[in-house]
Amino acid sequence: MRIYELCYIAAADLPEDKRTELYGEVQTLVNEKGQILESREMGKRRLAFPILKKVEGIYQVIYFSCPTDFLIRVDTKLKQMEGVLRHLIVRIDEAYRKNKIPLPGQKKEEA
Repeated sequence: MRIYELCYIAAADLPEDKRTELYGEVQTLVNEKGQILESREMGKRRLAFPILKKVEGIYQVIYFSCPTDFLIRVDTKLKQMEGVLRHLIVRIDEAYRKNKIPLPGQKKEEA
């Protein structure tokens, strides 16, 4: 399985309980056929331009591994989630494996 990075922006005006529920939904979605390697919240930031009339968002980054055919389902579900303003899924470059560059948050020996 390949390693992917998912970055999504949640609406900053979501109540705390709804935001926690959204994070849980995304993690449950990824864990259906994948495995989360690392998850972290990047915090509230001002957006470069308004998205759906919102000027701030909360960034969340998840590193995970899953089969490539499962990415379509993840992408489709994220588009349907109400609190997600934008998302992006990118494949982690093979240089991380070949050169033993650790993923963000990993120690050099773990790579």
